[in-house]
Amino acid sequence: MRVLWISSHLPYPPISGGRLREYELLRRLARYDDVHVVAVSKAADDTSHLEAFRRTCPTDLFPAEPDRDEPCHLVATHASAPATAAVRRLLPRADVVHVEGFHLMQHVPASSLVPITLIDQNIEYQLWEQRLALGQAGTQLDQQRILQEVAACRSAELKAWRRATLCATVTPEDAATMRAAAPDIDPVVIPDGCDHLAGAPIGVAPRPLRPTAAAPCLIFVANFAYEPNVDAAWLLLDGVLPRVRGTFPGATLDLVGNAPCPDLVARADAVGGVRVTGRVPDVQPFLCDADVAVCPLRVGGGIKVKVIEALVTGLPVVTTPVGAQGLPVGLGVPTVVAPDPRALAKAVIDVLSDPNARAHSQDAASGVTRILPSWDDAASRLRQAYEVAQQRAVSSDAG
Repeated sequence: MRVLWISSHLPYPPISGGRLREYELLRRLARYDDVHVVAVSKAADDTSHLEAFRRTCPTDLFPAEPDRDEPCHLVATHASAPATAAVRRLLPRADVVHVEGFHLMQHVPASSLVPITLIDQNIEYQLWEQRLALGQAGTQLDQQRILQEVAACRSAELKAWRRATLCATVTPEDAATMRAAAPDIDPVVIPDGCDHLAGAPIGVAPRPLRPTAAAPCLIFVANFAYEPNVDAAWLLLDGVLPRVRGTFPGATLDLVGNAPCPDLVARADAVGGVRVTGRVPDVQPFLCDADVAVCPLRVGGGIKVKVIEALVTGLPVVTTPVGAQGLPVGLGVPTVVAPDPRALAKAVIDVLSDPNARAHSQDAASGVTRILPSWDDAASRLRQAYEVAQQRAVSSDAG
């Protein structure tokens, strides 16, 4: 199958959940199919990794050229006339177009007859609604701006969904949201896999059995270039960690991941006992050395790779309903109903106070692969989605 894949970043290195998802899927698709990637990137350092990624599949990379007249922020910030021209050039030899995000549909000409599979990793207008509900818009002007973004984003998403031959989400929750917003859309779910961590097999990763009472280590793994992750880190620093230290004075925190901003690093230094690593080649050693993973997300959609990684390493996890989205029933993840720092801290303290919590998590990790799909499973479902899109296109032409 000849696949034209349109992305909003170079899917390598896999420094965020979105990039990791695309990288794991693409390297499997490339074993069987002729895949060509067109990426529209806002990240200046993507060019330095282009040649390495081209070993996976042919790739054209273009810098984003923001469109000041476009009302939807995501669409506006991923405009690029050269990328649109490249898609037009490559379309005649494609059997299917894979669009990784509604905001990239602008690069597929309306006249194209090639079937389109559109995957939205998040329902973006819903994320704007979450920000508004949390009161993150402090002034009336801010509230008005977010209301305008909700409307513009929702309109752009609905338009893109209806243009696509087949729509897909990462979680059943997002698929239900898509159906509720557009009953004429019948999306499929293409989940994330759980078997990308290097080193020991899933469920038997080396985990030192040390006492946690003196100085337990909390960990939050995230791409800190993404605003909802920064919001969660601030919640940890200012709301959760101080309360945990009321019971465990020696508690420390690791913020592990790409692109922490200077303000976040400065606040971590001021709080003390907080390690901000920046980008690391492998998160598993940090997970293995921690005592509890905390994912206090208040805004987000899709499934959280950071939660999956902690689970498969056998690490106790405390998260919010946003952090637990997409996880099947039966994993036993402690979920705080409200993303409140007091409730989150209490859940962390409860886990740390249970001498058997770590052993239980280690035992549970061995069964994770019986519940969560592998990346091979996810890639297989994606190829099936392409076939369905092709069948729908044929049926539409015949009708």
